[in-house]
Amino acid sequence: MAQAEPAEMQNNPDRAFRFVPPTEHNPVTAARFRREAWWQVTFPVLLVTFLLIGVVVALFVFSGPVGTSVVADYALIFVLLPALVGGLMILALLVGLIVLMARLIEGLPPYAYVAQKGMAKAYSVTDSVMQKITSFAITVVGAINGLVYFVTLKIRELQALIEHQQARPTGGSTSAGEEAKP
Repeated sequence: MAQAEPAEMQNNPDRAFRFVPPTEHNPVTAARFRREAWWQVTFPVLLVTFLLIGVVVALFVFSGPVGTSVVADYALIFVLLPALVGGLMILALLVGLIVLMARLIEGLPPYAYVAQKGMAKAYSVTDSVMQKITSFAITVVGAINGLVYFVTLKIRELQALIEHQQARPTGGSTSAGEEAKP
């Protein structure tokens, strides 16, 4: 059976392609699943729980606190044993890493010296190239700044000369709107 889409999904093209999970369940398979879950999961857990509680009560009744203490000690050992084994495995891993690092450190100095010489050579080459680049850049920037300063001075001199020429009175000529006075 096709499931009807809600009106908001029909009107919104972004949501039209989203997966909508079905909400109906098959009642026959749901009932079978509940039965199987009871017999395969819940019943064995309850059975073992009640059996263990019965064993502990019987142990306490027949042997008293001493017998219960012995069983509790063994139970604690069985609970802690996996943690101890895991801890030993981690300890062995750490010891192995320490031994490996010690061997690597013993063999490292000759290779470290080779690497140090290579880095020193790379540093000297890089330093000389950078010196050449920076000296060229400083020379170019200095020349451009000097040229800009020179051109700026010449422009100011020309502006001052033009202003001086415009401020000087001209003799004999009159402008169109002025009359000559005798």
